[in-house]
Amino acid sequence: MPNWCNARMAVVLPTRNVERFKDLFLGHSEEENKNKDRYFARTFLNDSDEVERNDKGMSCVTVDFDCAWSVWSCMFDRTGYVDEKKCPSLQTIVKELEIQRIIGKSNEPGMGFEESITFDIHGENGITCDERDIFPDPDCEGLEIDDADNPKAVRERMEKIFGKEEKWEKNKLELS
Repeated sequence: MPNWCNARMAVVLPTRNVERFKDLFLGHSEEENKNKDRYFARTFLNDSDEVERNDKGMSCVTVDFDCAWSVWSCMFDRTGYVDEKKCPSLQTIVKELEIQRIIGKSNEPGMGFEESITFDIHGENGITCDERDIFPDPDCEGLEIDDADNPKAVRERMEKIFGKEEKWEKNKLELS
């Protein structure tokens, strides 16, 4: 079973293509997906908001979705999905739907990485998906299997990190 990646993406595209873009995401039930001929591989829509429309036929839509493992593996590499007609890459969809800009972000706290997805039709870098280790998240912190109350070991580590203390305050790190 894969780890799940939470993602959010803002996409600027012609208003006439907004529904086609949103329809590329799978739903969370078999019933929603049974007649889908084309979709982003292992990518499930949670919510979408049409943020803005202008009088020039353009929209900015924001989608919140989950991916099995990562945005890279589902929308770029499409690991295990080689049929471009059934499971297109994001690059293919950018061309087909005349997408002009994408700003996206994902995070996968189980394995500890996050991704940044960008595209600007006026830029020179094409469509990118960059990954890095996720910044530490307090919601993902918990006890480790080795965590133990060991004042002597704590003092040794503190001295190594901060230097030797001549006096340790009573009850802070009491050695027995």
